[in-house]
Amino acid sequence: IWIGTGGGGLNLFNRSTEKFSVYLKTINDNILDIAEDSNGNLLVATDGSGIIKLSAGKKHSSIIKDSYPNSINSIWSLAVDNENTIWIGTNGNGLFKYNGSKLQSIPLNKNDGISQGSANITDIQIVNDNIIWVSTEGGLYQLNRDGKVIKSYFNIPTDQFSLRTNII
Repeated sequence: IWIGTGGGGLNLFNRSTEKFSVYLKTINDNILDIAEDSNGNLLVATDGSGIIKLSAGKKHSSIIKDSYPNSINSIWSLAVDNENTIWIGTNGNGLFKYNGSKLQSIPLNKNDGISQGSANITDIQIVNDNIIWVSTEGGLYQLNRDGKVIKSYFNIPTDQFSLRTNII
């Protein structure tokens, strides 16, 4: 079991021995999420070093940085869809998807513009390989695979059946 730590690197828990080992000491940032692509590569979201990709079966790592601006280095969440597209949630820079060669910004728009807090992506979940749920500090969004917002959910103080808060 992979364990991301707050400043202690990436740890691997051996279930049979019940012991932890530091797998990659060079990651001193907070590790906020871990995902695996269809090739078995591990993608590690860090708060400071962007996404670190660990090649399957090897202790080799590379930083996926040359495809996006240096300002996008605080990654809060990751998800990989069945086409190996990486969905990237950042702290303050919004949502992106990366197909291995092209990084695309995905705007999360409310009818009257961008919801306050929607640039802080707290989690990404992919359901049935075609619906992407994105939780933010400014509401909850349901997207299709193209990144188009299908539906958004917000706190509406006068509606007792809406979200209780926009911080998801």
